[in-house]
Amino acid sequence: MFQKSNIIYSWGDLNDELKKFLPYRLFTSNQLEKPTKINVQDEFREWHNGLVGFYAYGGENLWASQCAVASTYQQFLNKDQTLSVWSCSLDLSKNNNNSNSKILSMVQYAVNDCLAITKLAYTMSEDISVE
Repeated sequence: MFQKSNIIYSWGDLNDELKKFLPYRLFTSNQLEKPTKINVQDEFREWHNGLVGFYAYGGENLWASQCAVASTYQQFLNKDQTLSVWSCSLDLSKNNNNSNSKILSMVQYAVNDCLAITKLAYTMSEDISVE
């Protein structure tokens, strides 16, 4: 994932998001600098303006991913699990603190959240600038 040849799309600053995981030693801060990072949220304003002729939120305000998905695809992106306790294990066989349905809901939320940004990036791909 953290190769120079890869592009990682995010909604917001990827370094800000991933630096939270540095204490877990899943990767190093040097590895974070290797891939090309594209903040789809920053690109969305201009893309949406070009598509429909206006930017609904005006000014410098940024869209929430839920609003971008709703506007672009007329789909609902469920963000109910955003405030869950993410320090727990999502491994069903090792988690005694949460019900299986809660864990499955958190996993589904994470998958949907990532795929929503991927879908937006794909839709916008002709207009996204890779630096």
